[in-house]
Amino acid sequence: MNNKLTCIIEGTDLVDNSFSVEKIILPAYGGPMIICPGHASICTVLTIGIIKLVIDGHSVCFLANEGVAWKDNSDKMVVIVQNIIKFEDLDLENERSEFKKVDSALTDLKLRFKDPNLSLEERDRMETEITYTQFKRDKQKARLRAIKSELNENLKSIED
Repeated sequence: MNNKLTCIIEGTDLVDNSFSVEKIILPAYGGPMIICPGHASICTVLTIGIIKLVIDGHSVCFLANEGVAWKDNSDKMVVIVQNIIKFEDLDLENERSEFKKVDSALTDLKLRFKDPNLSLEERDRMETEITYTQFKRDKQKARLRAIKSELNENLKSIED
């Protein structure tokens, strides 16, 4: 049995998307999923979170939006994600700013929706817009939560 797992990350603009890893930790819906060489075949849906690759004892982390991952009987793992960025390249202030912007837009929409003079067509359009904006807000909040969790984990490892 090989002691490395080949991990290929597709659907990204990463220049290098193939990695030889000791293990990979994926943000699955049921919680973090750890895949090591020799792991049984799997297929899973990914949520917004941190993908952590352990390469020669060091972690390389990415923040990813939803995706899927599978591993067949070989030691090859394929991860397809919608959007991914290397953790070290994240702009935390931009992430916070984006959340505040979407949160503010949602608050404004909800206030305007209370206007008793809105027509049924306007109400229908606004309900759709509120739902979509709530979805965007929830995604951004999940991104911030994943970033905060990874930062806290990094701080704990420094303190140990």
